[in-house]
Amino acid sequence: MSPAPARGLRADHAKLQEAFTGLVRDALAGAGHAAAADPRRAARTLLALADGLTTHVLVGHLSPREAYEVLHGHLAGLWGLPEPSAGA
Repeated sequence: MSPAPARGLRADHAKLQEAFTGLVRDALAGAGHAAAADPRRAARTLLALADGLTTHVLVGHLSPREAYEVLHGHLAGLWGLPEPSAGA
C-alpha cells in the first residue's frame, strides 16, 4: 500500500479503536461489571476478531451466521456470561 492511503487507514483505525475502547469500558460499567483490566486491549481484540471474521466470511470459510456466533461468544465472554450455544 502506498504511504498516503496507509496514513489515512492508520488514522481512521486509531479513531475506531478509541471509540471501541470507550464503548467496551462503558458497556461493562453499565452492565454492573468491573471494567476490563485493559479496555484498550479488549477493543483491539474485538476489532481484530471482527476483521478476521469478515475475511473468513468473504472467502467462504465461515457463513455469516457462524461468524456472528463466534463474535457473540466473544462478547458474552467479555461480560462474564456463559457462551451461547451454537445456533442460538
